[in-house]
Amino acid sequence: MLVLLDVVIGVSFVYLLLALICTTANEWVASTRGLRGRTLDLGIRRMLGPLADEFFGHPLIASLSRPGKRPSYVPANLFSSAVLDLLARHEDASPPVQHVKAGLAALNKTTVGAAHDHTTHAAALEEWFNNAMDRVSGWYKRDMQLVALLVAAAVTILTNADTLHIVGVLWRTPSLRADLVEQARQRVPDTAPAAETGRASAEDDTSGETPAAERSPLDGIIGWSSDFRRINQGICSRLRDERNRACAASALSPPCEAVLERIETETRCSIDATDLLPTDASPGGAFLSSALVPVAGSHLLGWLLTAVAISLGSAFWFDVLNRFIHVRAAGAAPDEKKKGPKA
Repeated sequence: MLVLLDVVIGVSFVYLLLALICTTANEWVASTRGLRGRTLDLGIRRMLGPLADEFFGHPLIASLSRPGKRPSYVPANLFSSAVLDLLARHEDASPPVQHVKAGLAALNKTTVGAAHDHTTHAAALEEWFNNAMDRVSGWYKRDMQLVALLVAAAVTILTNADTLHIVGVLWRTPSLRADLVEQARQRVPDTAPAAETGRASAEDDTSGETPAAERSPLDGIIGWSSDFRRINQGICSRLRDERNRACAASALSPPCEAVLERIETETRCSIDATDLLPTDASPGGAFLSSALVPVAGSHLLGWLLTAVAISLGSAFWFDVLNRFIHVRAAGAAPDEKKKGPKA
């Protein structure tokens, strides 16, 4: 049971690290594309209609952003002040003013006129604005959900984060699983003391070895290394066969020397005595020409699971990881606690 829990913690920790990358990328996409400002612009235009251009040019609103840019946030009190100022500048019969007054009158259930004081108008406008911004926030969240899913898919494929592969590696490799769980425990606050996990943290801190937390927690779990080695195996086999044929008669023949020179400069294969072993160097064109479809097909389900998972966000996976870490710290079986090396 503890093995299964450790695998779940390890997978959750990998999801958390990838989700942190996605969160940063999502913010970068939202910032570079101005998604907040564009969504706010759309919401205000639906509210103010033809008066929106003058609204964004008003000094109170224009000061909220850089020249030529739309603000990404407008306080409700500045919205009401700017709109009331614009209404006071226009004739009552102008179409832009009538559009705004129609909405304000519907909110107040009465006709806006001189009998109403400034405070009443401001309160009504702020309520109207806040209600509209609730809908605008919903639009923005839906747009960001799509962005998050696309970014998650890109991060998943670039890092080759296959959930099924991750689970298999953690299940088959106790040392890697234990190392990943320890790194997850160190990164989650308020977890069990080191003594409960059977580790001597003081000795670890004073040892000459590089602490596990300083090494990449994803080494051997995600990445393209294993796939590249598998693809390069075929390249090395062909080079080995070509060498054997060319050098069968004489090692000094020009064809043999040409093949040996190619082998020496080939980064996708390493020389081990008379054998050629594949490396994890990029296969280059061989990947796109012959291996792309088989590799993508073998990872498709695992990629889909990872992309959907990390699109949920880093906050979600931090909370999940925190819960599992506490369950593991509190739920170790008594027999497992008593196990240890015999004197």
